[in-house]
Amino acid sequence: MSGTDRAGNNLDPWYDLYADRTSGLSASEVRALFAVASRPEVVSLAGGMPYVSALPDSLIRSAFDTVMTERGDTALQYGSGQGVPALRENILAVMGEEGIRASVDDVVTTTGSQQAIDLVAKLFLDPGDVVLAEAPSYVGAIGVFRSYQARTVHVAMDDDGLIPEALREAITRERAAGRTIKFLYTVPNFHNPAGVTLSAARRSEVLEICQSSGVLVIEDNPYGLLYFDAPPPRPCGRSTTRVSCTSDPSRRRWRPASAWGGPSLRTRSARSSCWPPSRRSCPPAPSRSWS
Repeated sequence: MSGTDRAGNNLDPWYDLYADRTSGLSASEVRALFAVASRPEVVSLAGGMPYVSALPDSLIRSAFDTVMTERGDTALQYGSGQGVPALRENILAVMGEEGIRASVDDVVTTTGSQQAIDLVAKLFLDPGDVVLAEAPSYVGAIGVFRSYQARTVHVAMDDDGLIPEALREAITRERAAGRTIKFLYTVPNFHNPAGVTLSAARRSEVLEICQSSGVLVIEDNPYGLLYFDAPPPRPCGRSTTRVSCTSDPSRRRWRPASAWGGPSLRTRSARSSCWPPSRRSCPPAPSRSWS
């Protein structure tokens, strides 16, 4: 229903002005979860809530003091959409621990992996497009895809992660129905919420399926370096176009993340994140809105 077909009401006088895509929006499950989990009497294992008492507050405070003392003018000024080069170099060092080799120019920093996911969705999704994702999948990403009027099609998993044959079937089925598949969204390492890890053999097979089918792979990797006994299998390299979204698992308010992909994707991501200008040098300033 278009905006001209809607009429305001006593509860919401602006109803007829909302964009069509807002009709599919619903309350955020993540926001509701954290609202309950943040209560002092609740010890929740449902969300990625950090044990705040174990965080190095003194080191964080010292880091802020150092930045403001040595680079205060830069930290308080708007930065480029791609991010400070020194930060991107450090991100590359972290990515290198998982066997990824790239250039500083390949990395776009974001304010949390949620922004990286939103940038990818903004660049690729048109209304009615299909996003393939594990069943179940990260609810925060699904909400982003829904906000761009895309349809999420879930692909079955087992103890070894995404099932390649189920992925083939989903691609065949959706294309036979005349639908456009834009990408596969996957959390291959310590999956959220299933907790499983995609096996090494399946990684190669999944990438081969997507490459031969012309399907982009979006890899969300917030937990790849959090393991107890053995690290997850190494990424399969650049055998197909990939984006890696790696965020700080502490889920603090200020958490840098990164998107990594080919030159064209990197350029478009940086341009998308440049407007409005992004404050990449320091934590985002608080903002307010009035109704």
